Amino acid sequence: MERPDLGALFQWAEREDPRYSVWTAVESWCRDLADRPWQPPSVPYSLNEGEPTEIRTAELKEAGVIVAYSVHHETLQVIVIGITGR
Repeated sequence: MERPDLGALFQWAEREDPRYSVWTAVESWCRDLADRPWQPPSVPYSLNEGEPTEIRTAELKEAGVIVAYSVHHETLQVIVIGITGR
């Protein structure tokens, strides 16, 4: 399985300069997407029935952020699209 594309994670970190504890929680959760792209608390953003890619969001309450990412159904390639505060 490919590693997730985490470009948006690093852009968020540069833009927001989160506390270290927040950074490590969000980074760890995003890196785990490689093995578990449908991990909780993520939910589908929309029903892309029949589409090769699914857009999902996850509210990481302990970190105070929402992560948006895509998952390709066949390859399971994950791309983190964006991260924002609640």
